[in-house]
Amino acid sequence: MERGDVIGLHIYSYVAGTLSESISQDSARVAEDAVKKALPGVQLKVSKTARKESAADAVGNGSGIFMWAETDKSRVLAGSAVGSKLTDAVKAAAMLGEHLKTGAAVDEHLQDQVYDHPPKSSAFCLWLVYNRLNSLRLFYCS
Repeated sequence: MERGDVIGLHIYSYVAGTLSESISQDSARVAEDAVKKALPGVQLKVSKTARKESAADAVGNGSGIFMWAETDKSRVLAGSAVGSKLTDAVKAAAMLGEHLKTGAAVDEHLQDQVYDHPPKSSAFCLWLVYNRLNSLRLFYCS
């Protein structure tokens, strides 16, 4: 299984409670810069979502970031963190950067869940993504 070349970076950063939305925007920027630094010379298509969760969707104060890199072979490698303002962005970017440096097609959390010849049905793929990412939904699955 080949990883392929990294072509895209997707970042979802959030804050909740009394924290300012600017923290999520700064976290997304810091994470993007860190990944680009880890991949010098690579042209990436970047999508960022930075938001403040509504009071109805969150209890208390907090922040977090989830980011994933997409390859031209439809592989996805991720990094995430929750916590203390910009520290979470640096942790998530470092996690993703380490995954990318290995050249592996999957990260260590997914490697024991992949079959050599998975079924061709999209239902299997969506199940894997749903369970692997604790209910986060990936926007596509090939």
